[in-house]
Amino acid sequence: MKIITLHFYPKLFLALFIGFILCTIIGTVSHELGHAAVTASQGRSFTVHYESMSPGRPLCLNELNAEYEKNKDKINQDTPSPEKDAYLKFRKSLAKKYKQEDLHMRLGGPLQTMITGTVGLMLLWLSRKKTPGATSLSFNQWLFVLLGFFWSRQPAILLQKIYFKSIGHNGHGDEENIARHLHLNEWSVITLWGITGAFVLLWITFYAIPTKQRVTFITAGLSGSILGAYIWLSLLGPVLLP
Repeated sequence: MKIITLHFYPKLFLALFIGFILCTIIGTVSHELGHAAVTASQGRSFTVHYESMSPGRPLCLNELNAEYEKNKDKINQDTPSPEKDAYLKFRKSLAKKYKQEDLHMRLGGPLQTMITGTVGLMLLWLSRKKTPGATSLSFNQWLFVLLGFFWSRQPAILLQKIYFKSIGHNGHGDEENIARHLHLNEWSVITLWGITGAFVLLWITFYAIPTKQRVTFITAGLSGSILGAYIWLSLLGPVLLP
């Protein structure tokens, strides 16, 4: 059985090329909106930028400041007091709460991306079960492919980390921060999700997509994703969401 053939379909290429440009932009913004949604659920303000999200001040810090203002004279004394002990205990509990909130906020972006990709993957799998011998995909099936490729962020982030590590830069992205929160090795989360994403992409490309359409898909995917990243990260993004 052939894995790939040299068939090329210009109309399909153009449609997928545009689709990957749009999905690269949408995927980047929706990832940050995943962070923002969790931040908003915590009662915090936020600002979404073209490639990041800035959370507002945690509400627990306001609680801590209010508690401090009540008994700041006794808290600042060197001698022990019930008020000082209560404040220190309260600060410790809020520190734990803040760490949990920060972990949830960090998870928001990757989970949004991976859940979207998983929905696309499952819809594609169910659809392909109904048309196992099809030599081309329908419009809806191509939409499912594009959604499934939201998983491409994870192997891309893993490769990015390998590159930065090779030139002596330490990572500080979502996956590394999540691993630190969970007291895991910095490579654990990013590697697990990266390998999972790679398997998803391989399944879609070399199983779900018919052989004759694979070259067209691969060339459109690579070129569209690269151009989409350039358009958003270098041209439109800094203007629309600085």
